[in-house]
Amino acid sequence: MTVEFLASVAGTFMAVGLPFYTTHIFHWGLRGNSLMAVMQGAVYTVASLNANKVQSKAGRITVLRALYSTMCAAAVLAFFFPHVGLVIVAALAYGICAGFCWPMLESLIAGTASGEVLSRRLGIYNVVWSSAGVVLMVGVGAVIEHWAPGVWLIIAISHAVSVLLLVLFHNLEEMASPTQIASDHLAVEAELLHHKRLAMWLSRITLPATYMVMIALAAMLPTLPAVRQLRPTVATLMGATWMAVRVVAFALLGFTVWWHARPRMLLWGTALMLVSFLAAIIPASLGTGTFALTSLVLWQIGLGFSFGYIYSASLYFGMALSEGSTEHGGYHEALIGLGAILGPGSCSLAAWIRPGEPLAPAAAVGTAILLSLAVAVVAALRAERPGSPER
Repeated sequence: MTVEFLASVAGTFMAVGLPFYTTHIFHWGLRGNSLMAVMQGAVYTVASLNANKVQSKAGRITVLRALYSTMCAAAVLAFFFPHVGLVIVAALAYGICAGFCWPMLESLIAGTASGEVLSRRLGIYNVVWSSAGVVLMVGVGAVIEHWAPGVWLIIAISHAVSVLLLVLFHNLEEMASPTQIASDHLAVEAELLHHKRLAMWLSRITLPATYMVMIALAAMLPTLPAVRQLRPTVATLMGATWMAVRVVAFALLGFTVWWHARPRMLLWGTALMLVSFLAAIIPASLGTGTFALTSLVLWQIGLGFSFGYIYSASLYFGMALSEGSTEHGGYHEALIGLGAILGPGSCSLAAWIRPGEPLAPAAAVGTAILLSLAVAVVAALRAERPGSPER
């Protein structure tokens, strides 16, 4: 779990913190931040889909050591030479390596567990890596403001420690192998098979939408009128409320199982995400007063719960139905990468089509969420028909 925590320190900065860095240091706007995120999402998606192939050729732990060493080297390069071109190279190198890493880590944690054991394991895993994101965002704004290259030093150290842990502990595969659930739970699992399949498809339809919002929001935040007036130390805190709420959601979902049999709640979760995103972003796009900042912070509570619920469902049901395979972890992460392409991509396209229109990026992302919700509703309705493959 320590490796996951350290990996998320860097991962959170690359996904959510980097736009604050590029805005403050390179004076990038929405278009630059969005295009950077699109490139990161593209390489991340390709790498995720190939994680299982890479693992099968060289072995999971060996590959993880090599990948974390590469990410450490990229961060060191950006620390000593923090020029725009090298920062872009470092970010893309990180995207490739992270795309390979996360499916392997998820499979390592899941093992062959199922039911409540798997749900609890993944819940703890989610709390650990998401907590690292909160810790980073609390302090990264101050680092960017007062010693920007220090961000890369933090990332380099975190990956160096990860490599050291992977070298010292040779039996991680055995340590992560969970015990199987008791046989009396297996009948319950059989009854839930239909719900699991439906939940997996609904969550994987809506998972890209969560990262569309998440990454688009990260690209937009430093450029919003309500946030642009703030120092980086404060601005990163304003944009991190949803991260703290997501940790709470992960904890609640990891230690309860009621949601396993209620797949259609994913539709409500997506609707909550749509409303929360628009309610948070519209006032902050139009004004700079107290109302704009308060709306931005408070509506992130809804975003955090919806993000946590949809992510948990996609990871849990995918792992439960695949016996913890790296391949399915790759599908899960590839959908995240797809969202990272579509979210900031739609923002950049809207800003290009309607330059100077403050609500155009929010409208583009909101429309994409609505389309995702519509597809999920159709899938849920089809699952109710007699003879449906999900019945």
